Formats: sequence, structure tokens, C-alpha cells
Amino acid sequence: MKYDAKFKLQVVKFAQGSSNRAASREFCVNEKLVRDWRRQEEKLKCMPNKKCANRGKRCQWPELEGKLAMWVEVQQQSGYILTRKLIQLKAKAMASEEKLTNFRATSSWCTRFLRRKNVVLMQQKT
Repeated sequence: MKYDAKFKLQVVKFAQGSSNRAASREFCVNEKLVRDWRRQEEKLKCMPNKKCANRGKRCQWPELEGKLAMWVEVQQQSGYILTRKLIQLKAKAMASEEKLTNFRATSSWCTRFLRRKNVVLMQQKT
């Protein structure tokens, strides 16, 4: 099941008036969810009512990805054709400059990076 922010806040409000267990029974959700939603109340208030969740892991290397995104933008504006492999190699080079030992620029990381930064790789027609 998925629950939107409006529903979660209703459950939290009910739980604050009574108990987590009572809210669990009233809204037919797991008590663990009620506890989690009570902890996340401030985040839920900031979310749009129809949004269901904060999904996905946060970026582990935001500074590296920021610099890499700027490099990608400069390269694209200069007219260079970028490939995923080239982006991965540049990311590894930047990571070694910053002495990040646990960074591996895998193909799945590259896909997620491109999605996070809204980068589209264009191929030149031949």
C-alpha cells in the first residue's frame, strides 16, 4: 500500500490525540508506520498533500556530483559528445583528486547521476 502525505498527517493527528495503537486500528495501518510517521511529521507537513513518499537514497558524494555536473554542462556547451564511459572516467579521476577511496563509478551510478542532474546525452547523427 502507498499512503499520501495528507493521509499520514491525519493518522499522526489521531495518534497524538489517543495512541499509536488506536490510530493503527482506526486507519487499518501497521503500528510501526504510525510511529515512523510521527517521527517524520515535520517533513510530512512540508510535502505536497498528494505526494506519497520520500523515496530513493540520498546522494553519497554531493560535492563530487556537483563538480561533475558542471563539467558535463561545460563539455556539452562546447559541443563535445559525451558518453557514459567518459563520464565514469572523469568521475573516477575527480574522486581520486578528492581522495575518495570508496567511490566506484559503476554504470548504475552513472544512470542515477544522469537522472538526478537531468542530463541527457545526445548522440550526433552520422
